Amino acid sequence: MEATEQYCKGFGVSQIRIFSHYGYRFHRYSHPFGSDRMPHVLSLLGLHKYRAILGWSYTVIPDFAASEPADTLPAISYETELHSGRGDLPNIEITVKRHDEKIASTLVWSAGHTCRAGEAQSMFKIMWFYVSDEANRGQRLGSFMIQRLLWEAKKAGYQHASTGAATGNHRANLLYYNTGFETVDTNYTYFK
Repeated sequence: MEATEQYCKGFGVSQIRIFSHYGYRFHRYSHPFGSDRMPHVLSLLGLHKYRAILGWSYTVIPDFAASEPADTLPAISYETELHSGRGDLPNIEITVKRHDEKIASTLVWSAGHTCRAGEAQSMFKIMWFYVSDEANRGQRLGSFMIQRLLWEAKKAGYQHASTGAATGNHRANLLYYNTGFETVDTNYTYFK
């Protein structure tokens, strides 16, 4: 590591980021950072005074069950669209509106988008999960959207769900954990 750092300093580099934005493409979710399942690498970084500056928690629900959620939120409507993608099963987008104003949306891709393995074809990944503003939060809208998403995904043929969120995004992580997602990996970007 010392030799690499000296080599970089020769080009005027004064800061080094390891496992930075979008990480290495071949592992699980297409773009993770440095996995906590590589303790030897992370220990080496720690010994050389690198520090974690961004964490990302990856979660899954293997073999999820789903039932159609009750439509109990006042004055909302939702629209589900299926889009063909690079996986065997469709990508799914759900848009939630209140009085014709978009207040939330979510998009999932088949894990087959980045992995051709057979077992990846029955898993989806939540690519984004968006609630428009603070006024629409705390009304069980996120919970409704996750339940609707699981229901629509089950109907489309998915068996496994996955997502990720920054370790500091407590609202998102709590929503996922309360829905039944479990952490399978935590990744970090390191900086010196």
